[in-house]
Amino acid sequence: MNITKKIKIICEEAYAETIWCKQLLNGFIKELKKRRVAYEQTNAVEKVSSDDNICIIGMSNAWTENAVAKCNEADCVPIVLSNQSQRNADGQYHLVCSDIRSTAKKLREAFAAAGRTKIALYGANYAADLDKDRTAIFAGLINEPTDIYMNTGNLETCFRSFLPKAVLYDAVLCVNGYAAISLVKKLEKENRKLLENLVIVSCEEVLRHSKYNQWISLIELNLDSYGAAAMAVMEMDSLGSDISVITVRMNADVCEIPKKTSSEHFENVNGMELFEDPEVISMAKIEQLLRDADDMDHHIIAMLLSNAKYSEIADTCYMTEGNVKYRVKKYMSICDCKTKKELLELLQEYLQ
Repeated sequence: MNITKKIKIICEEAYAETIWCKQLLNGFIKELKKRRVAYEQTNAVEKVSSDDNICIIGMSNAWTENAVAKCNEADCVPIVLSNQSQRNADGQYHLVCSDIRSTAKKLREAFAAAGRTKIALYGANYAADLDKDRTAIFAGLINEPTDIYMNTGNLETCFRSFLPKAVLYDAVLCVNGYAAISLVKKLEKENRKLLENLVIVSCEEVLRHSKYNQWISLIELNLDSYGAAAMAVMEMDSLGSDISVITVRMNADVCEIPKKTSSEHFENVNGMELFEDPEVISMAKIEQLLRDADDMDHHIIAMLLSNAKYSEIADTCYMTEGNVKYRVKKYMSICDCKTKKELLELLQEYLQ
């Protein structure tokens, strides 16, 4: 069935630049382009009308509820795309969301098959609706409430509370990718043997090219496939007024958990708080740089990390030194670095 009305995509501005929002948005836009459906992207919830098909991408419950209310006032039933397991917003809306409960069941089976029964839940920021949602469900995988290590806005503090008890665990489940990268980075520095014996699982991937990802087992949420599900919901909704609301829960792919061997041994508040942690901010800046980079940018970054001179980079890229310097200044701006040296130190910290 053809969708003739233009689709308006409304993103929560506070989270519009996060990797998960970009994945949801890009997957949906790719589906729209494939079907040649007209669309408009905006952050303005107020500018909706009954002539639009509305898709909402947001994380915080308060913002989502307000956006749904505005759409309902305009006689629209929007579709909400969410990487949470549910939405608690009042009002009438269709929902495409993550099936976190199914994911937790798969994880339980994977941990059991690998012989890993002592699990810590790490990096949860309870002020963030997403982390609160995941923690409530994943808490069923741990033995005691004390096995949850909260991020109260500072991952360093979270790590310091975890480290003295780390020997008690054979697996760590991180509720977000930033927590996973931070944990690996700190363990590699302070207790590499402990890092080698632990299995670290992350609910999402950040810094795809980071050297620390080799230590992380990933839960793939398949966020880029939510767009196709949203289109299917729109087609069903257009069939008639007998349909009230539609909820689609999307499966995740759970990684294979390395088996525990007998030889293993161990040695002796608002929702944006997560993104105010300087460590997370640094990772997010690199994530933005790498996500927006084209093939040439990736090549230049690799040569910078090998300490190549501007002239050498220019020769291999068939461009002038001026063009190379222009691109490097762009990288410095994205990463909020004042000098090339500062940029290199930041990239080396996570990529080399």
